Amino acid sequence: MMRAQPKRTMTTTTNNEHVQAPLPFATGPVVLTYCPAPANADALAVLHNWLDDWRSGQNRSPLIAVRASAGCGKTRLAHKVMAELGGVVVAPNNDDGSVAIPKEGPFAVDNADRATGHALISVYNAASSSGRPCLLTGTAPRDRWGIGPGGELPDLKTRLRSFAVLELESPDEATLALVLKRTLDEAGIKVADKVVADVAAQLKRRYSAVELIATAAVRRAMDGSMSAKALLQSVMRDNPGAIL
Repeated sequence: MMRAQPKRTMTTTTNNEHVQAPLPFATGPVVLTYCPAPANADALAVLHNWLDDWRSGQNRSPLIAVRASAGCGKTRLAHKVMAELGGVVVAPNNDDGSVAIPKEGPFAVDNADRATGHALISVYNAASSSGRPCLLTGTAPRDRWGIGPGGELPDLKTRLRSFAVLELESPDEATLALVLKRTLDEAGIKVADKVVADVAAQLKRRYSAVELIATAAVRRAMDGSMSAKALLQSVMRDNPGAIL
């Protein structure tokens, strides 16, 4: 399970709720606790088997892909898998869609559906020729990957169809509540389960919505002037993009 880095905290008490606020040097987004949605159990079991094969030296198919809508945890999952394998995560260049493929070791290509067809063929060849584990993530259907203004490259579809693509569903309300609760706990913000459930019920079904609210809550908690419930209510008012 992905866990947030420990932070020094200061504790204040308001309305019988404790808010342990990160000290000012704690900056940047919080790291969400990774909690997969129950609906994705079968897909993640396939991914775990692929990962176990590589860790045990069985070395089956070098490539596997994960597809899901934006904000559903693909990037977080890619980093988690590469941490297990000792690999790195790269992404297509925003300007030309090229991919800087690592010279050795496992690698993941996040947002691979933004890469050009030539880049995807190079990724495929680099992984398959050397037997290096490679995880691809994307939002578009596999048949739309790598199609540029000139159409689809010969043999690209064949290569893309040679490995499994796992479809992940958006997290449900209960999963969002669990992620939010654990993430706030690890940041030192203690919130009642009912308050967390009420917040989760109003969030878009995306991990990115939880990340937005949790990050804003951690930053705002530094002044220690609000109860945990009031803290969450205030950050939700100020971040309508996370709300259904």
